[in-house]
Amino acid sequence: MASPVSYTPEMEENPYASPNSQTQVDATNTQANDSSVRLRKIVFAWEKLRLIYNICLLLPGLGVLFHASQKWGGSAANMLSAVLPFAIMANLCFFLGPLTELYASAIWRLQNSQPLRLWCFSLGLLISLLVMLIAFWAV
Repeated sequence: MASPVSYTPEMEENPYASPNSQTQVDATNTQANDSSVRLRKIVFAWEKLRLIYNICLLLPGLGVLFHASQKWGGSAANMLSAVLPFAIMANLCFFLGPLTELYASAIWRLQNSQPLRLWCFSLGLLISLLVMLIAFWAV
């Protein structure tokens, strides 16, 4: 006759336990907190980079604006209203950087996505500056 199995503290956790057991709830809360902290770090890092991005594009943008106003002779208000949609589009395109990092972090479960962040930011800034250069030549 088989002897009954008794529970000892050294045994593993019961895989058939209800999901409401305290250890599983604690593990889920810890994972959620870790994800929340990583998400917060990514968002704050990209918001700091947005300031650098806008500052880097400010001088070339003013140069294109000045060049266009000299060539076409428009008023500053008209020129600013023409540039505003481009500034909005540049910031919308900037959003592709954090979006890429968030998806990559989620899909590949990256613990440190800073190299990807710097690569995306550098590539996006380079493309934006190239667009400014083309706009300067086109005017």
